[in-house]
Parts: sequence; C-alpha cells; structure tokens
Amino acid sequence: MEKEKLRYLQIVAEEGNLTKAAKRLYISQPALTACINKLEKKYGVKFLEREAKPIRLTYAGERFLAMGQQILNLQDRLKEEMEEIAQERRGRLRIGIGNTRGDFWLPHILPKFLKTHPGIEVKIVEGKNADFEKMLREGAVDLCIQSLPIMSMEIDYEIISEELVLLAVANNHPILDGKDLRENSVYHPVLIEPELLNGQKFICPSAGHGLYNCAAYFFEKYSIKPGEIIEINNSDTAFHLASEGLGLVFTPEGSMTPPFPENIPIFCTLEEPPYKQKIVGAFHKMMGLSPAAKDFIELAKEVVATCPALKASCNIEPESENNLVRIPKVSQNALVLTLRARWNCWII
Repeated sequence: MEKEKLRYLQIVAEEGNLTKAAKRLYISQPALTACINKLEKKYGVKFLEREAKPIRLTYAGERFLAMGQQILNLQDRLKEEMEEIAQERRGRLRIGIGNTRGDFWLPHILPKFLKTHPGIEVKIVEGKNADFEKMLREGAVDLCIQSLPIMSMEIDYEIISEELVLLAVANNHPILDGKDLRENSVYHPVLIEPELLNGQKFICPSAGHGLYNCAAYFFEKYSIKPGEIIEINNSDTAFHLASEGLGLVFTPEGSMTPPFPENIPIFCTLEEPPYKQKIVGAFHKMMGLSPAAKDFIELAKEVVATCPALKASCNIEPESENNLVRIPKVSQNALVLTLRARWNCWII
C-alpha cells in the first residue's frame, strides 16, 4: 500500500473538493481523479460521494483510510524493528543454567547485561547438563552455562572459568581423625586418602548433573566403592546436609561461600592440586553464537573473574587427556532411601 494514495484520499476528505485538493497536492485535478478512480476499481467499491457538497468519504472510504493508515504504521514499525535487530539493538537470548549456579551467578551478571542490551529479551531455563545438550540440539535454548564434559559432538563451547570441587565433610567425621584442621579453608583443603572413602555414605546428584560427573570421576579414578548414596540435585542443600553428618559431598566452589551452616564442614581434597571443573558457555555448532550470546559469555568471564562473590580460580589451561572425564555407572548395590517432606528430594 502506498502512502501517496492514502494521502490523496485524506486531502480530498479534508478539502471536500477535488480541485482544491489537487491544488494542495500540487498535481492536476484530472490526475487526482484518475488516481482515485483506479483505486476504487481495484477494490470494487466507491470511496467518495462525489454528488455531495462538499465531497465526503463513503463508509468504505472511511474504513480504507483508517485501516490503511494502521497498515502503514505497522510497516514502518516492522522496518524499524528489523533495523534494530540487524544492528543488535533488539533480539532474544534463551539461556540454560543449573538452579544453583543460576542463583549464584545471574544476580551479578544479568543486570549488567540487560543494562547494555536493553532491547534483548532474556529467557532463563533451569535444568542439568544432560537436559542442556538436548535443548541445544532441539533449538530450545541458544546458550547453556554448564560444566564439562559435553557428550554430544553437535555441541561446541567457550570456557568461562574454572571452579574448585572439594569434598565437604562434617567436622566430627571419623575420616578426619589425626588430620591437622587448624588452617582448613576452601583454599587450604585437607588431603584425604581415597581408600578412606570406601563404604562411606555420599550425597550425590542424579545422573546427568555436572556434580554427578565429578563424583563418578573420583569413584572411577581412585576405585572408590561408596556405601549408601543420597541423591539430591541442589548442591546448597547437599552442602548443608553434609555439614550435619548425613554424608560426604563433592561440592563446587560456588556453594562454599558464607553464610556457612552452624556446623561448618571441613573442606577436603583427594588430590594435589585440588580438582577443578571447567564452566563453559555451550552452543550448537551449526547455529553458532549470536552477537548477544557472545556478549553474555564475555561478560560472564569478566564478572566471574573480578567479582569477589563469584571469583573462582580462573587459571584456564589447555585441554589435556588428563582433564577428560569418563562417566562410569554408579554401583547398582547403592541403597535407595527417600527424604521428602523437609528437603523435597530423594535419598538414595
């Protein structure tokens, strides 16, 4: 639809006279009449009551003028929005992230991102590593913040940071007998002999969770045969349960920050230097990263490296065969229990 034709009809309605309207439009009266006649023929209706003095719009003319203007306004807005998207001033970013990391990271990262990208609509989808790979393959999300390993060959990633994964142990646990605990902290963990962990009760998330991969890595590497396994997917809840002596838990650095539970657990490691898991921004190889997703990853790197509340050990090292994590199946003899009312989780 042309703005010119709508303007012709609008001016005729305002002037009530074809000659006056033509003069105002700086065209001849026959040319104006021919244009309106052609328009009426195209739509099969009359737009003007020419016999009326002054000339006025028919009902069809009124509706054509009103709806035509709405269409032109929408066309203008469509053009503006496409230009905004092309210039990265408008868009959508769907981010998958675990609930614990989301609770800890997003309050520090998201406000800064939205401030610099006010036209980007952000959707947060919570889940676990196994869910994220499926979401990326199906196009349900654009970017996932997760830990390695990634099993799908269709998924690529950029490393954001590394974080310590330590073993949290109740401060009165027997495996600590004889250990010097005076300087214990997240960055001064107690070295524990792996054989002491055989038959011990552990708190682990379900398969597909990033920390499940960590536990599986240690169980396989050191041939650890756990006893009962309590299955809880929230690492903060698991950390607090461990502090009360309900089991041992491999916990990420993000969960080992104040305020601590009343009975502060002892932070332990099975190896020196302590194990670190890589946190990455994962995306589908074929789709790549949108400019907004790239900006989010770069901002996450910056915030995690500099924010005191988030700062992890960010000494990123090249991938090596020693860093690869193979995931074995947890023993079928694990005893399954249930915690429901208070903790809203399953104990295995």
